[in-house]
Amino acid sequence: MPLDRTLSGLGLLLAPTMRSRAYAQMLASRGLSPDHVFHYPAPEAVWTGERTVRVPLDEDGRFFDFAPYETAAETVENAGWDHSTLPDTDINHESVRKILAESGLSVLVYSGMNKAIVSKETLECSPKLLHVHGGYLPDYRAATGFYFGLLETGRVGVSAIWLDQGFDTGDLVGRAWYPGGHGLNVDAIVDPVARADLLANELESWLENGTFPAVPQTGVAENYFVIHPVLKHLALRRAAQTI
Repeated sequence: MPLDRTLSGLGLLLAPTMRSRAYAQMLASRGLSPDHVFHYPAPEAVWTGERTVRVPLDEDGRFFDFAPYETAAETVENAGWDHSTLPDTDINHESVRKILAESGLSVLVYSGMNKAIVSKETLECSPKLLHVHGGYLPDYRAATGFYFGLLETGRVGVSAIWLDQGFDTGDLVGRAWYPGGHGLNVDAIVDPVARADLLANELESWLENGTFPAVPQTGVAENYFVIHPVLKHLALRRAAQTI
């Protein structure tokens, strides 16, 4: 059992998603304990696949055993972390903003509902929002940049950023490439675990150094809001053939 390492002033905002499950499990496995966890009041998806999936994290043999059937709420409860449920699934709802603003947290890891846009008012009143984007920034921005990165490289790119009002334009905390998946479910398994690993790495660095980076994005940026189904199929097929 890893030693407890409390992330003072840092909280998690977890939606009922596979990404949130991966975040909670990855942090718990490394003994990283947030000050508080906020859950969205929304139903969990049912996982019908294998109970444990071994996910490669690099070409040198590092891996993570992910339990996709275990909800984030169950992991949080088992870890003994302080937690509560928000009154609404909209992070921009006045009641949610009030709770976040009064939480006393300085940083909130944001694992929100799909396609949610964080408003200017929420960004200004809440703790700083740390988000891990599926895509290597600034090369692959927006919702489907992740797939174009897969199509072009056969790898999964992820980037930790400070949320701002743009589409994945916030200052960089860190970024990395991960193996494409070796035939694993990229959407439900590989991408969530890759994001969780980068997040845990950056939180461990913060514990060691006492600060988070905030590096402005530079270079050529591309926005990928949609992807043709054929291109998505080709991207996932390429990922299935790589590790």
